[in-house]
Amino acid sequence: MSRPRVSGLLSRWVKGRRHRRVLPDLKPGLTVLDIGCGLGELCLRLPPGVRFTGIDREAAFIAHCRARYPGCTFLEGDFGALRPQLPREADAVLALAVLEHLPRPETLFQAASDLLKPGGRLYVSTPAPAAGRWHALGARMGLLSSWAREEHQALLHPARIRALAGAAGLAPFREERFLLGLNQFFIFIKPGGEPTDPPGRA
Repeated sequence: MSRPRVSGLLSRWVKGRRHRRVLPDLKPGLTVLDIGCGLGELCLRLPPGVRFTGIDREAAFIAHCRARYPGCTFLEGDFGALRPQLPREADAVLALAVLEHLPRPETLFQAASDLLKPGGRLYVSTPAPAAGRWHALGARMGLLSSWAREEHQALLHPARIRALAGAAGLAPFREERFLLGLNQFFIFIKPGGEPTDPPGRA
């Protein structure tokens, strides 16, 4: 099956930088939900024993993932509508480069809060507001995905992201910038478990 053509020349490299921030925490035996899994490249780097479910509303993406990664589970549709089918008590929910595509980003945080077990973590990456013009330029030059750029709703400030997580009952755990500060990365935790510092992040 051919790969859907939705990437710019630097898209895979940028995606890899996002993946590097979550992979140290994804250990064998964990249940992981990836909202907006796209072409599923994260599956290539998962350790054996991770129970992975990818979700995306693009049928072509899901068809590609199912053919390419038979060891993982993939569901087509909006994550809100799919919630009854999703495993409860997840250890990790990933939302990498997803928040900026949602007209109501609060729905993602509430879904994550409902699906995570106590002590489970939500991982969020999203462009910083200052990155908007650079992403537009990169898309015009073919360096970044013009398809993704056209779907952007809004680029949220960190305070807004923290507020949305807090309203859903999720506590801040870690926050950083990467790619020259143009991307934001957050880890939020669902209270009630025994949080520890993620492996490799001391």
